[in-house]
Amino acid sequence: MKTPVILTILCGVIVALVYFAFLGKTQEVVQYEREIFQAPANLNDYPPKNAKDHGDGLYSIITKGANDDAQALNALDIATLSYKGWNSKGENFDASNWHLAQQKMRVDAGGTTQLIEGWNRIIPHMRLGETRLVWIPSALAYPNAPTHSPTHGRLLFEISVDAVGEAQKIASFDQFPVKPTNQAQTLPSGLVKLELRPSNLSEQVKLTDKVEVHMTIWTQDGKMVRNTQAHQRKLQLSLQMAVPAIREALLSMKVGEQSRFWVPQSLGYGKS
Repeated sequence: MKTPVILTILCGVIVALVYFAFLGKTQEVVQYEREIFQAPANLNDYPPKNAKDHGDGLYSIITKGANDDAQALNALDIATLSYKGWNSKGENFDASNWHLAQQKMRVDAGGTTQLIEGWNRIIPHMRLGETRLVWIPSALAYPNAPTHSPTHGRLLFEISVDAVGEAQKIASFDQFPVKPTNQAQTLPSGLVKLELRPSNLSEQVKLTDKVEVHMTIWTQDGKMVRNTQAHQRKLQLSLQMAVPAIREALLSMKVGEQSRFWVPQSLGYGKS
């Protein structure tokens, strides 16, 4: 979905709790055919007729209502979602069945996942079995998308709530010290590592590997800016393309290891 905001606004020291869950050894990208979906006829009706106004240019229309006894979404629920997305040109730029894993999000996890702000505002109003068309203005979608990007400008999504489950507990910032403990190891680059759970495997991560990880990232003042467990979907990474701090952290780990890292600004996201 969306490029994490941490890439653009995080500054200073960040604290990253990285759960390394799986190492994929194949170097080939999985290829599968993408079905292209035609945009709804009312794509550019804006504001759309008979739509609910959610403020700030965000509108939605229920196209498939939930049953009368359908479950309302609670704040801590994990909603399994299917979706299709179009830009104002009618280009289908994304769809849930283009991905190998289902899209899941914690209902109240706005700001802590990769989902765009328009989604974070709409999902809490939906119910199990419901489908909506959602018009999302650029400011609530991808405000920094370049003009040549298919996600530039206003977007239209069709979103369905397919299942609802209980949320996993998300680690809080106060569960660990802000500053590294005496047990932590400082690597030559300045990255500080504390191993929380050693691996029972001997396989070390290599630069040419592709990995799947669970990752939680906080700023120095305790603000959580990313948590993959909030929507129960591992982050897939190619180490050669990763941010330097993440790349170095993973290269220091073994399959199945769980570690915590304190990342200096020079290895993170600069002053942006």
